[in-house]
Amino acid sequence: MKRKYPNLCKPLQLRGVTLKNRMIAAPMAFPWIPENGHVTQESAAYFEMRAKGGAG
Repeated sequence: MKRKYPNLCKPLQLRGVTLKNRMIAAPMAFPWIPENGHVTQESAAYFEMRAKGGAG
């Protein structure tokens, strides 16, 4: 099967930093992030779970 975006899950090198994949999440998709954009305990825990699961 041919994938539409074959490089999406491949590592990417940017200024000496290797990103595991190109999965991103826009901040406006998360209702618990305050309008000032500061990180809360809840949002940090959410992204920590995603990182431990292998995303990003």
